[in-house]
Amino acid sequence: MSENFKNKLNELNEFGFCKIKIGYKPFLSKLRKKWLKMFNNISHEIYGKKITSDKDLIALEKSKFRKAFVAVFDLIHLDPEVYSLASQKKLLQIYKKLGIKHPHYGTRPLTRVDLPQDLKHSFFDAHQDFPYNRHSNNSIVVWIPFMNTSHKEGCLEVSPKSHIKKKVYEQKKNSKLIKNSSQFKFKKVKVKLGEALIFSEFLVHRSGVNRSKKIRFSLQLRVTDLLSKEYMKRHYPVVR
Repeated sequence: MSENFKNKLNELNEFGFCKIKIGYKPFLSKLRKKWLKMFNNISHEIYGKKITSDKDLIALEKSKFRKAFVAVFDLIHLDPEVYSLASQKKLLQIYKKLGIKHPHYGTRPLTRVDLPQDLKHSFFDAHQDFPYNRHSNNSIVVWIPFMNTSHKEGCLEVSPKSHIKKKVYEQKKNSKLIKNSSQFKFKKVKVKLGEALIFSEFLVHRSGVNRSKKIRFSLQLRVTDLLSKEYMKRHYPVVR
């Protein structure tokens, strides 16, 4: 293990998150453009509405032709190129260097298409991923943006060290959102294209609000450890 990954592993263990340079910039940029074309294909063919930019796609989502937006939104996480990226040996090696002895995805890849100022669909308040998934106690989330993501684009906000006790915090009634989020201090984490934000599934975090004019495309991979003894004792639960 290189000294760099020793530092990253220490960051992950101490603070609950770290940023890793994964590369794949041309691939991610190309895939984002491909998805815009997918939105255009159905919108132009069925409704005669061309989609050539983020602005066009935002307008489509707000129009009476929103069904075309939803149709592609529901499909892109199944894009074969997403699975190709998730299967790269480079990523699997990164997971191992971050303490996952036998990395395995606990859920299918999740893609996000977060529109500007969309508090209804794009803002997800303070929560932990563990209650949703019940993966191994050392499980991690790998958040990969398809563009540079800063405060303006609504980068993720994390609460450092909230993962340490591997505790599930009290949740709101009929929800897995945290009941008293005011007890946490949040840090906005800028992530560049070609980087991934990696964090513990116990880390308290929330979505940032996209205040730019661009759509925030991102990919989430959830990695569990099949050699975790406590996970074995729970017989590898799969939450659907």
